[in-house]
Amino acid sequence: MSAIQKNQRQASTATQPSNAQPQTYSQKGIIISGFPCIGKSYLCKNKYEGRPVFDLDSSGYAKTEKGQQEYLNDVKKHAAIPRAIVLVSTHETFRKQMASSKLQYIRVYPSRDLKQEWLGRQEKRAGSKDGLWKFMNSNWDMMAEIDKGFSGETSKKCVLKKGEYLGHVIPKLVGK
Repeated sequence: MSAIQKNQRQASTATQPSNAQPQTYSQKGIIISGFPCIGKSYLCKNKYEGRPVFDLDSSGYAKTEKGQQEYLNDVKKHAAIPRAIVLVSTHETFRKQMASSKLQYIRVYPSRDLKQEWLGRQEKRAGSKDGLWKFMNSNWDMMAEIDKGFSGETSKKCVLKKGEYLGHVIPKLVGK
């Protein structure tokens, strides 16, 4: 999140009265809970059929309860835009927040057997074996648990095959 976006959010929060009710949004776009290295940033830069695409990286939000609520509110706001594609975190706690808020989302992640391909993607993206590479290497099985979902998770899912990126499956995800 840019400094301008943070300042705008702080300014809008500061002007709301303390008894203000949270704004409600009707979901008109699709939300994709996307695994690292699936091509979220690429899709955001290159768009898809003129649709607005928003990559809401969770790292731009505080890890506090308030920060996570701001993240959820931003997802709701962007998902209310007709035809929008909103790209979000795969963290289980955040998916639970979306589910409890009745947001519909699609989990997009690689097949469990593609660990080496995903490590290669991350190394190429970062230019080295960075922190995310090391985390994925050590925690691949735990990260791959996204395929099972959490108890009661009913979201749709899309498993990427060898060589596939989000751009290959987006037509199916948006209903084309």
